[in-house]
Amino acid sequence: STREGTQQNIPENVELFEIFSEQIAEVIKSRVNMPSEDIVALQSALLNLSLKCYRDQYEYGNKVLENTRK
Repeated sequence: STREGTQQNIPENVELFEIFSEQIAEVIKSRVNMPSEDIVALQSALLNLSLKCYRDQYEYGNKVLENTRK
């Protein structure tokens, strides 16, 4: 079965947001000299994913914003 309202028809058993969130966090952590604008670009892409594919998961948007603030 797939999530309703998603444009990409992501299977329910695939936690795409969590996978990308963890990977982005690792990239940012490993690149201590990464420019702020690159960090914001990665987090913006993740926020767009959450808005397009997980509209009812408001905590995903909050998580992105909290991580960007750090």
